[in-house]
Amino acid sequence: MATLRKDGRYQARITAGVRSDGKPIKMFFYGASEDEAEEKASNYYNKYVVGQYEVITFKEYSEKYLIMRSRELAQSTIDSYETTLKKHITPYLEYKLMADIKISDIKKLFQTLDLLGIGDKTKVMVYIVLSLIFKEAAIDEIVDFNLMLNIRKPKYKKKEMTTIPINHFWLIYETADQRMKTILYLAWCTGLRVGEIAGLQKSDINDNLLTVRRSISKSSKGLIIKSPKSNYGLRKVPIPIELSDMLKAIKSNSVFLFPNSINEVQSPDVISKTFSKLCKKLGYDYHFHQIRHTHATMLAEAGIKPKGIQQRLGHHSALFSLDVYTHNTDKSQDGIAELEVFKRK
Repeated sequence: MATLRKDGRYQARITAGVRSDGKPIKMFFYGASEDEAEEKASNYYNKYVVGQYEVITFKEYSEKYLIMRSRELAQSTIDSYETTLKKHITPYLEYKLMADIKISDIKKLFQTLDLLGIGDKTKVMVYIVLSLIFKEAAIDEIVDFNLMLNIRKPKYKKKEMTTIPINHFWLIYETADQRMKTILYLAWCTGLRVGEIAGLQKSDINDNLLTVRRSISKSSKGLIIKSPKSNYGLRKVPIPIELSDMLKAIKSNSVFLFPNSINEVQSPDVISKTFSKLCKKLGYDYHFHQIRHTHATMLAEAGIKPKGIQQRLGHHSALFSLDVYTHNTDKSQDGIAELEVFKRK
């Protein structure tokens, strides 16, 4: 039953569900007459509570979404989505009902992020996460449609990755200890990702051929051993004889080539941070992945075909390799290991 307010309007109230904290979700509707207020309340109740749409808050649905996607996405991806939600989305949409969120609410969210000085890259991530959630909500008939289709994606210009000058690399190499020298020379000659290097085992080295079978990644649940980034990541990489000898000479009680201090798998972060420290000592500002980029660029400059670069780096397509390194060539992967640029100075 609607009640008369002091301002002359009538107010009707319904309980639309229960929040995750156990508190009831109360909805209020107003009208110039008792019938108008009750009709608004009744229409909402029939549509969203007992009708087509489930009454669920943004926080509740986003949590359900992450649980559902965790079965098919890498843990590191789920961690990224979860962090984005926790820091930049949920604080503003937390207890709003999914069905009540409007385009204006999303625009206001991005305006708030602008005022807080949040970077463009983060705003793009916010856009992606919201788009995925509302797309799924539309499929689940929690909302009428994916309202993110009406929101313009923030612009973000990805910083172009640069190569490491050859003389800089060898200076970095000379400042490293023997273990790190082997890792650096391995990365220089193969272009392996740091997670792939951390996952290498002794059985992966067969004469002058290295097989990439696994990759190590860090997540909220610790280190994860998984298959390479894509099916193309499972590959055989020809290596120079000198590198093969260095890898075979490694002595450890672990199955891994570069284990940690207790002979367990090493975190890729440790390798990357060690490299960064070596660079800073010399006044350089490079990160480990630039070795991979430099490797691919040197292959392209040496005239290696995009298909050969794709196979060596484990890219999903030769077109991707061509887009990134843009060179036409007439050589195959067969002669890569013998290139002069991969010989130790």
